[in-house]
Amino acid sequence: GFPFVSGAAIGSAAMGALIVSRYARHPIGWLLCLSGFVSSIALLAEAYSVWVITADGPGSRSIGGVAGWISVLLGGQLILTALAIMFLVAPDGHFLSRRWRYAAGVTLVGLGSYTAGHLTLSPTEFDIDSQEIGPVGSLFFLVGFPLIFAGLIASLVSMVRRLRRSQGELRQQLRLIAASAAFVVVGFAALLVVQALNGGEQTWAAGLPLFISYLCLPLFFAVAVLRYRLYDIEVIINRTVVLAVGTTFAAVGYTGLVVAI
Repeated sequence: GFPFVSGAAIGSAAMGALIVSRYARHPIGWLLCLSGFVSSIALLAEAYSVWVITADGPGSRSIGGVAGWISVLLGGQLILTALAIMFLVAPDGHFLSRRWRYAAGVTLVGLGSYTAGHLTLSPTEFDIDSQEIGPVGSLFFLVGFPLIFAGLIASLVSMVRRLRRSQGELRQQLRLIAASAAFVVVGFAALLVVQALNGGEQTWAAGLPLFISYLCLPLFFAVAVLRYRLYDIEVIINRTVVLAVGTTFAAVGYTGLVVAI
């Protein structure tokens, strides 16, 4: 997924940190931080696993297998679940109504089913590019992916309903978040369709739409924050920019003075 997933991980972590710096307990900020954090760990573990298994990198084959196993455990299904819940509670951190909690529950059940299927695989013998999945694991995967997808669709419906009820500046903010949710749903649907046609292979044609949609997520949040004053974070950003410029000016001035003397 490089550079899309890498950029999305950095952007999500940065936007989440900005939101948390303004509102310490805001669920959106923590969910964005979670997405960026687990994406980073998954990318690091995957890179090390591929290095060991395919390029004779430092470490034993079993350690490389465990790293690959961890990367998949913290991979797309966990990130998609966090995004589905985030879209269900965006932008204020609350569900549209109590019944939408069931949509979050369905998504979490899907994550649990997928995780159970992954736990049936041997960590030390795991290979990201080729893995033997038994009938029990296949059953868990078969249940998990559709439930996560159903949760994403429900989150998109929730966003659309919020958008229809909103007006003014809030409507401008929700348009961007709803567009991000729609991109993620379309990207995940494309992944499922392409893998169903090619026998489950993770090709660029299968993953690229989802990678791009994930990268668009922090970008859309950034536009909502900077242009439409979402969460009033632009105050923090302005202060940060002023501090950075001031620090740079002072450092350059001090260095110039020292050199002149």
